[in-house]
Amino acid sequence: MQRLGERVFVTIKLRRIPLGEIELAFFNRDIAARLGYECLEGFEAMEPLACEAFGLEVDERGSHLAWVDRQEDPLGIAMSGNQGSGRAAYVGRSINLKGIGRTPLALAPRDSDHGHGYVDIVDAAWECVASDLFYFDSSFGTSPTLALLRRRQPRWITTEYESAEVETAIVARVDNGALDRPTHLFVPGAELRASLLDMTRAFARQEAEKFTLGVVHGAFSAGNISVHGHILDMDTVRSVLGRHPQYSRTARYTSNSFGLEWRGALRILESLAASERNNPDKLSIEVISSVFHREYELTLAKTSLLSFGVPKQNIERVVAICPDDVQFLVSEFKALAQLAFPDLSALFTGWVGAPRVEVFDFSHFLRHYHRLRQAALDVEARVMGGLKLLRRSEPRFEVVGNARMSKEVEDHVRQRHMVEDFSQLVALEQRARAFILRFDGFCSKVERASLLDSESVIDRTYVINEERFYSSGYGQWWVENLLEARRQGDLGKENLNRCIEAMTRANRRLSGNQRYGLGTTTDMRVFKQGVVGRLVSGAGKYCYFHEPFAENLEPTAIRVNGSALRLSGKVSSDGRVWVSEQLSMMDMPEQAQFELLCGATPIALEDYYNTQPSIPFALVPA
Repeated sequence: MQRLGERVFVTIKLRRIPLGEIELAFFNRDIAARLGYECLEGFEAMEPLACEAFGLEVDERGSHLAWVDRQEDPLGIAMSGNQGSGRAAYVGRSINLKGIGRTPLALAPRDSDHGHGYVDIVDAAWECVASDLFYFDSSFGTSPTLALLRRRQPRWITTEYESAEVETAIVARVDNGALDRPTHLFVPGAELRASLLDMTRAFARQEAEKFTLGVVHGAFSAGNISVHGHILDMDTVRSVLGRHPQYSRTARYTSNSFGLEWRGALRILESLAASERNNPDKLSIEVISSVFHREYELTLAKTSLLSFGVPKQNIERVVAICPDDVQFLVSEFKALAQLAFPDLSALFTGWVGAPRVEVFDFSHFLRHYHRLRQAALDVEARVMGGLKLLRRSEPRFEVVGNARMSKEVEDHVRQRHMVEDFSQLVALEQRARAFILRFDGFCSKVERASLLDSESVIDRTYVINEERFYSSGYGQWWVENLLEARRQGDLGKENLNRCIEAMTRANRRLSGNQRYGLGTTTDMRVFKQGVVGRLVSGAGKYCYFHEPFAENLEPTAIRVNGSALRLSGKVSSDGRVWVSEQLSMMDMPEQAQFELLCGATPIALEDYYNTQPSIPFALVPA
């Protein structure tokens, strides 16, 4: 209230939901620890405390006060007919609850998606997953989701799309300024002030970093970003497979596609520039656009170098030593990574099992090329191996349409991002070859300057460049099946919490993924019985690990591609884990068919999304 001003808020009353009507679905202990919150040990101990603190909903007879924030959007996109938060309110000093019911500022019809006041539990659980990703792996950050509460009884909800019985939830978000949005700046009497140039740079940094992270918001508006550049309201967020344009919710607007959302950011800045109150220096949109693109390019260079394997503390020096190399490599990385074969239907992130259509897979290349550099002494052998890493998709030049896609989006994507004939592909492969040669020489140059260690870079790039399986469309499907299992009674609430927690850990690449005091987790797969994955321990070594969910599950070995590795049990502050012997990163198989064994008997691993052999993942259960 001090930041935004009293005139922004409407006071409402909330009632505490009885414990019999609500349960804890997820509590993010890692975020709580980062924020310095003290937590009781064990799920059973935390559940009543979380339900009491966050289990609140709108009721005029309630005894708890909360504050709902007014918002305005001159673009007419963010508010959907409401005058502010239609289903969320601030409670206490730093908590914002979403899904509390219809607030007085919800003017959209009750039978509309933005007017009923509740949050579908699938969207709420997904926000927990996406929030964790940005909290731990991005520099722009978010308002972190601390807890997810599930209402035990579903509600009958009618919207403009359907009428259905829906399980709803309450999301508890932590706000220390991350929820201060551009839409607050247009509210009469608002005390919030933000520099337009600072916002421009913050928006640009988010867009550039999203490209290297490989994530699309999917519903970008002035209400889904903070004035400081935090990403907000993430139920449409998806990680993409490849870096060509893809969409998660609607294909009607170019600015909702991966790699193109910067267009929406500039529209928001243009609306702010047209406001005398928010643009006292009368900056032109040309000046703002120039600042935006300059900051975007600077940030893209830094975040790309991180993916290339350069340690964060050395990036500035590398840019100073190799400016021409950096400019060429980053520019070609961005241009080549955005190309795809012309199957427009495969651009929807929600199509689970869609064919891979990217022309060049840079995540795969960057994940494995440093191993190739050490294994192949001949430059031509490294180039040919690099091309093989880049080219994983079979060429398909036949145009496949997409009825969901507007003509505006189709024309843009086909003209600028699609490869529709063989001659184009041949020319692009020459560019890819030039990229690999330049990248190889760049790595040698940086190594000679002692800014890149040839051994640790193998470990680092393998972890950083893993695609985020559990925040992609596959992960969304997994969440839906996970929550259906809970609804049917096939999954206990504590194991639901464990599964969502494992999903969040599986998505981390840059921080928060140190585990068991043994190394950095990667290639994680989550099953009903627990988690299986790899631990990269440093110095070019890794091992396989299994973290069981059941106390009585004690595997003795893991069989990988037919070879059995003995597992030994260890206890750490992160819990009980079973690990294999240490293996060399240089000998790691790209695909690993595995089985957990108890004695000589395989343990039947089950998951919640009916694993298909076509799912592109490093660890594949036998």
